[in-house]
Amino acid sequence: GKIDLVINIPKNIEREELDNDYLIRRTAVDFNTPLITNLQLAKRFVEAISSTQLEDLQVKNWDEYGNYCI
Repeated sequence: GKIDLVINIPKNIEREELDNDYLIRRTAVDFNTPLITNLQLAKRFVEAISSTQLEDLQVKNWDEYGNYCI
């Protein structure tokens, strides 16, 4: 299977957990997998995804974004 997103929120400063957190984040970066490490951002992301209907999503061409692309 493929992992599409990693959410890794450090909650403890014990050495073993810090090592595990580092390995998780490093692996996500190595595989070009999006990574969220901030609790507030993770909450907002989950809220946004859960309130979105599949029918509301549309694939757009880059040109359709106009001046929003830099």
